[in-house]
Amino acid sequence: MGMTGKDTTEILRRRILRGLTLIIAVAAALVTLANALKSYWLLATLDLFLCLFCTVIAWHHHKGHYQQWHSYAVMFLYILANSVVSSYGGLLSGLPFWLLTFPILLYLLFGKRVGVVCSAALLLIEVNILYFNTQIENTDAVISILINFVLAYIVIWVISHSYEMSRKSNEKKLVNLALRDALTQTYNRLALQEHFSQYLDKDVISVALLDIDDFKQINDKFGHDVGDCVLLQLSKLVRKTIGDDQVYRIGGEEFVVLFKGCTMESLVHIIETLRHTIQHTPFGNDTLTINITISIGVSEVQDGTPLSQHLKQADERLYCAKRKGKNQAVFKR
Repeated sequence: MGMTGKDTTEILRRRILRGLTLIIAVAAALVTLANALKSYWLLATLDLFLCLFCTVIAWHHHKGHYQQWHSYAVMFLYILANSVVSSYGGLLSGLPFWLLTFPILLYLLFGKRVGVVCSAALLLIEVNILYFNTQIENTDAVISILINFVLAYIVIWVISHSYEMSRKSNEKKLVNLALRDALTQTYNRLALQEHFSQYLDKDVISVALLDIDDFKQINDKFGHDVGDCVLLQLSKLVRKTIGDDQVYRIGGEEFVVLFKGCTMESLVHIIETLRHTIQHTPFGNDTLTINITISIGVSEVQDGTPLSQHLKQADERLYCAKRKGKNQAVFKR
């Protein structure tokens, strides 16, 4: 079974959270010690709780016990601890610079939507906290420092947003490359396996296996370039007739079509219409026009039966159609 974009994103976020919990646990332990030595007991208690919580979460991840709420809980405590510490330390302590990590972590852990909303909300909240809890009496100096903080925050926010958008776009392209046939841009065998398992729980499915009759002779007589043109044109015609999300090229001149929720009567009508359309459609290129036919074998999906079994049954009925003279569909043996 292949891996979807959602799967790869989830794996990335789990790795980030695992690394983040370890870093926070170590940092919080050191800060707890420093605050205890200075008798800042409230801060020491908060940092100790954060350290212990992140240690527990890291241990759960090590054991493979991940839950979605772990990310939200760790991020909430991280934001809370940094906000409290920054308000106590003030602008000149350097502690507010940790607030600049918020957009990065929000985008990495939760994606664009949460990243945009929370980064904006936290910027407003943190600026107010820093402004009203500063120990600097010079208002101009406070405003100057806050302006630089806000600008730095926005720069990091924009970079985080751009990275997430680029990552999602590249991920989508990679998933598309993995699930699409390079020549025809129909789905491939890997996509068929994934989609079949998804559809099986929701709809009645029929599997139709299509094969171009005498395709080897087309390649031998006219060349592989013409053969590729025929495959490309046929795939476009089938996708236009059936639907893009139901057509799969599984090798050579063989295509699979998944029919969801069709009665046998409507299935026969659709397949015979498709076969008739292909038979009377010219294929080829600008200098050559040829006619082709297809043979089709159909298998009705039964509950719990694996895809391989249905492909085998459809393949048997396909070759039954070939033996009967080609250019026909076989629904039952």
